[in-house]
Amino acid sequence: MLEVQLTPAESADAIGLWSAAARRMIEALDWPAGQIAARGWPGGAELGLTAPTDQLLTATDVNEWAWTQAALALGRDLGPPGLRPGTTPNGFDDALPHLRAMARAEARPPFAALEREARSRQAPFRWDEQTVWIGSGRHAMAWPRDALPSPEAVAWAERSVVPTALVTGSNGKTTTTRLLAAMLRAHGLHTGHCCTDGVFVDGETLALGDYSGPLGALTTLAHPRVEAAVLETARGGILRRGLVATGADVAIVTNVQLDHFGEYGIDSHAATAAVKLTVAKAVRDGGWLVLNGGDRHLVAGEPSVRPTVHRAWFAVDPTDLVARSGQRTATLEDDRLVVRDGTTRQPLARVDEMPLSAGGVARYNIENAMAAGLAAWCLGIPATTIHRVITTFGTDAADNPGRLETWRLATVTVLTDYAHNPEGISGLLTVARSLAPKRLLLLLGQAGNRTDDAIRALAAAAWAFRPDHVVLKDLESFLRGRAPGEVPGILADELRRLGLPDERMECVLPEVDAVRTVLARTRDGDVLVLPVHGAAARAEVAALLRQLANDGWRAGMLLPERAPLPPANT
Repeated sequence: MLEVQLTPAESADAIGLWSAAARRMIEALDWPAGQIAARGWPGGAELGLTAPTDQLLTATDVNEWAWTQAALALGRDLGPPGLRPGTTPNGFDDALPHLRAMARAEARPPFAALEREARSRQAPFRWDEQTVWIGSGRHAMAWPRDALPSPEAVAWAERSVVPTALVTGSNGKTTTTRLLAAMLRAHGLHTGHCCTDGVFVDGETLALGDYSGPLGALTTLAHPRVEAAVLETARGGILRRGLVATGADVAIVTNVQLDHFGEYGIDSHAATAAVKLTVAKAVRDGGWLVLNGGDRHLVAGEPSVRPTVHRAWFAVDPTDLVARSGQRTATLEDDRLVVRDGTTRQPLARVDEMPLSAGGVARYNIENAMAAGLAAWCLGIPATTIHRVITTFGTDAADNPGRLETWRLATVTVLTDYAHNPEGISGLLTVARSLAPKRLLLLLGQAGNRTDDAIRALAAAAWAFRPDHVVLKDLESFLRGRAPGEVPGILADELRRLGLPDERMECVLPEVDAVRTVLARTRDGDVLVLPVHGAAARAEVAALLRQLANDGWRAGMLLPERAPLPPANT
């Protein structure tokens, strides 16, 4: 896959020239079943091509060469030699022997033979730079890439797949992933899951950080203890690297929201829905795709999914499922979460029994519970087990760290969360307002890869709840091309335009310092809303709040001094 910048006038001609050059070279290299997919958008285009799995570096050079041919045909300046892609000669007659030599040098016949046999047997086949795995979880076996067995030497009957679920969507991915993983564990399966916070097996931490991409999936599926896997699957990983899992039993798409527009040419709800629905490609024939029936973008995009994957729908409002009569669904009936399959009706839990629902106010967590519960039902988990998990999950802070965590500091309530877009902030502030605070204090920031309009939309969503004081922050790990203070400056400008006086907002760039500033401004009866995003910041804030709770801290008291950061080499 290669992405380039283009002017609108160049786009159509460039894609045609680029595709034609790539196709000509693929055919000349005799690569089987070569496919090309190209897509343009205002300001750019991308082209992807298929190639033998053991010749992907050569494929990268083929793509760069093809783009060079298109650029030269358009009369584009390729820039200084040091910035030009690859070392492949420009002309076709000179480039072909060069690329053939690359392909021969890169080819690994044992790898290709093993992959073909795995595909023919529908056995999971995964690899990285050093290792090849066949099978998933406890059924997986690994070999070094330079010491592969012959296909005849593999015990294929033992190299099967474990029950696997993928979870994607704009909001609610991590909570839904954790809930479904808890249900699988309660069903008696050793369960691995990966998410925005790390990789975990039966509650044991294997790695910390954002593992919602291919590396997290690969790590989870390669673990020898795993009997079931739940893989949070983020948009960025899908667009950059594709899907790792194959033969999955279920995939969940929670929702499609206004977020990340403009990246990789994704600039509409429909395009975002198409990216999210890519997870259906990993589902086996006869598996399940669990979709939010209240999300019109998913409803519109669903017909694009192949018919051999079954659909299951969830929605808080039963009227959103009228068209799904006779299908497998989950909704609320008399404040009770109920799943149906044709004429079969199975109650799962009352809303007031669900800790994550915050007394029914956290509608988004009710949707997350529906999605996880419906997926668990599709996986054959008994309703009694689903009920037990839904009615207990969230009572322990370790169940869902960083997502709608509630901290009591004497008369002050603190809500911490990962809310990162207008819908997430709105849901979080709805819960905060339901607590009838004397004052509502808010920490607000955004990643730098959002457009100015998206950043202003976040400020508008926050202002709709009329916070009494706002502390604006940077996300140090997510500046993504923005200057320090640039995003808080846009947020402040929009809040000021909407009516928030300057004396009721301040800018404190580092996340942890911003949290401490909110705490220092606190009075009795306040509710503090603290969306914290950096992994290190979340860990430090959680430790601080635990300390304050244990020490009996009250509003107006001094905060403990911030512990010094460890040396960089530890």
